[in-house]
Amino acid sequence: GSKPLVLRYDRAMLRTILVALASLGCAGAGAAPMNDTFEPTPYSAEQIRASCPAGTRLIFDVVQGGEASVLHMDFVHADADGARTRSQPLGEAAVEESSASWEELRDHARFPSQRTSVTGSEVEVPAGTFSTTRYRVEGEDGTSTEFHFAKDIAFAGPPVHMVMRDASGAVRYQMSLRERTRVSQ
Repeated sequence: GSKPLVLRYDRAMLRTILVALASLGCAGAGAAPMNDTFEPTPYSAEQIRASCPAGTRLIFDVVQGGEASVLHMDFVHADADGARTRSQPLGEAAVEESSASWEELRDHARFPSQRTSVTGSEVEVPAGTFSTTRYRVEGEDGTSTEFHFAKDIAFAGPPVHMVMRDASGAVRYQMSLRERTRVSQ
């Protein structure tokens, strides 16, 4: 039978973002109606490619269900077509690899206009204070997710801050950029 999705830890940041997008009915999930219009994405595929060469390491502080963890995400391969990432929660043996084209990575931030508000914002995370474009996406079930994408294209890629709330407004999941570096391969 089918097992319910239970996220004890964020095993792969991209998967978590896709799960969030799927639950909100965003473009990449196929749940949005064909006639839906979408907000412009915060970055182009080319900007993400330029910002995330092989050797890029992103470290995120994650809080889920009141438990804190740290997630390392490395871009282990990147070429003109896309990237392969390796994600690992700190202190866990499990490592997950995934591959995506630059267009697929861009489309993770493609949100339906009818349920999305886009505003300028400033957010403070362990990696610093960022001027961001905030996408607040309302789920059909009363949930919401805020994605804060840095306006500085040197940070093109995953949001520097993300918060998922349930219908009561309680935070269910939070991810904040701690560090972004280049490491040798």
